[in-house]
Amino acid sequence: MKNITCMTVFMAYMLFAVIALAAPSSASDIQAVQVGRIYYMEGELLRYVPDENDWVAVVRDAPFGTEDTLYSGSMGMAEMFIPTGAWIRIGNNTQIQFISLEPDLTEIDLASGVARFYNKGSGMVIKTTTPFGYVLSDPDTVFDLYVGANSAEVIAIKGTVSFVHEEGYARYDVSAGSPSMLADQDSVAPGDGTVNLAWDQWNKDRDLIWADRSRENSRSARYLPQALRHDAYSLDAYGSWERVYYEGRNNWFWRPTSVHVGWSPFTIGIWTEWWGDQTWIPLEPFGYITHHYGNWVYSRNCWYWAPPVAGLHVNLPLLDIGFFWYPGRVSWIFRGAYIGWVPLSPREIYYSRHNWGGPHHKMVRENDNVHINIGIRDHAYSDHAVIVRKDHFRGVENYGAVRVSNVHPNTINNYNAAPVVNNTVIKNYTDDRRRHYYANTTASEKPRPDVVTRIRQNVTAINKDKKENAAELQQRLKVIPDGTINRHTRIEAPGVTANMEPTTTAQRQRPPEQAERVAPAT
Repeated sequence: MKNITCMTVFMAYMLFAVIALAAPSSASDIQAVQVGRIYYMEGELLRYVPDENDWVAVVRDAPFGTEDTLYSGSMGMAEMFIPTGAWIRIGNNTQIQFISLEPDLTEIDLASGVARFYNKGSGMVIKTTTPFGYVLSDPDTVFDLYVGANSAEVIAIKGTVSFVHEEGYARYDVSAGSPSMLADQDSVAPGDGTVNLAWDQWNKDRDLIWADRSRENSRSARYLPQALRHDAYSLDAYGSWERVYYEGRNNWFWRPTSVHVGWSPFTIGIWTEWWGDQTWIPLEPFGYITHHYGNWVYSRNCWYWAPPVAGLHVNLPLLDIGFFWYPGRVSWIFRGAYIGWVPLSPREIYYSRHNWGGPHHKMVRENDNVHINIGIRDHAYSDHAVIVRKDHFRGVENYGAVRVSNVHPNTINNYNAAPVVNNTVIKNYTDDRRRHYYANTTASEKPRPDVVTRIRQNVTAINKDKKENAAELQQRLKVIPDGTINRHTRIEAPGVTANMEPTTTAQRQRPPEQAERVAPAT
């Protein structure tokens, strides 16, 4: 009987342990917004700004989300990540728009150009639409998609993907090692499956870089959610993990070790307006993950970064910060010719115009400013406010070079607080088109005006009440009849569509207060 009782207790303990391991943290119960990241780029990459009906030059570590449209220049290339596990690379003269970014479905429109799609997710489907049909790819597949003015070509690199022809409403499977598939408005035909050599080599070079990084014995990976572990190498290279006593217990925090004395977060980079909110564009190689996820903590006379937590960690003390993306967790202050921002501690409220989620966040509507009272001295890190002149807020590309130094803590008491940046904080703020700039350079070329037609058509589809999900798409795919490739029809392979045209001299003129882009201090 004693043995049975012990066994019962042991089994109950094991059951509790399994439940505890499977249960997510309370902070992760709220649906998080999926935000992609432009990780690497060569040449020019542009983003369409609907409010201005214009394009702005994008930089590395800029975010992108649903409805965003990117266009690579005639010599442009880019690599992008989405936390769900979708990796995307685009070649030159490529127009790509993000239709839906959900945990189970990444939907993208490729209007023209070439892209390589990697589905590295678990249970996530990538749907890629074109003017001729769409491709569905399951986890652990890789494929190239070429789109021209009159045709599209699908080449499977790894695994099998499915193409659904719009006109014929038929399904065609394309497998790695098999002929590619060509489609125009009327027909589907086999292709020779030849990948552009220069494009393929560029992708192989990028793959080798990531293979080398994954082989490294990364300490940082064990502290990060799965979706962020590809960035562990940058934390290993530019900082160290330390046990820090905070909120009544020891926690594992990361400290940057490659920064100058007196460094603080939200200084080496600039703010840009994206999705209606001030969004931080970092210059440090570790800046993206540490300024958009988790939270900065000041302790022992230096700044530490507390990583986000996507679930419970056994024997790994981490601060319970949910896995949410934020534009930049700061509080805004202003006075006269100056504007500033205060890094928020983990439990302080972050205000924004978009609903990013999370337990310590509140969305601000247009007329809410007068009803929100923010006590500047109530902030834990008010003494560490970053202050710059308002004419530098949009006129430089690195606040570290223009930050006002030696600001006395008592001076901060005389500032006004604001939940978001608006015309009250900066006069005529909404009239300044530079608020959407990622850098103070203007692209040498921009897409022709007619490319906006497809962008607007997609926005109409995005705003429909009924949203697709992966399960529905996969069920629908099963009942779509198999198509028969017409081997007697010749379809011209898609060529590069030259939609770019030189920017006029007036458009290229740089703002008078332009400052040179400087590298972060190391």
